[in-house]
Amino acid sequence: MPTANRLALIGLDAFDIGFASAHRRDLPFFDRLFDRGAVRPLASCAEVFSSAVWPSFAAGAPAGEVGIYYPMQWDRERMALLRVDASWSLPTPFWTTAARAGHRV
Repeated sequence: MPTANRLALIGLDAFDIGFASAHRRDLPFFDRLFDRGAVRPLASCAEVFSSAVWPSFAAGAPAGEVGIYYPMQWDRERMALLRVDASWSLPTPFWTTAARAGHRV
């Protein structure tokens, strides 16, 4: 019986891949990950919009499409800063779309 391909995605916030690579022998988990996995740095909007990274990743869309740039967003109707929370109209995460298409996630 054939085995299904499996993928584990590990996202590390504020991770320095150069540091981990230079200190592999002192970091056994990362040493194994570098040897056995596919480690790739991701380009992101973090330098400009630090809080946009994870919402953009989850949505599979750039920050401009997602509309979340910081944990606090300006509400022009209330003339106040509001904290972004689950009540905001957020895009559907890519894993939800994949699950609805019948993929095991």
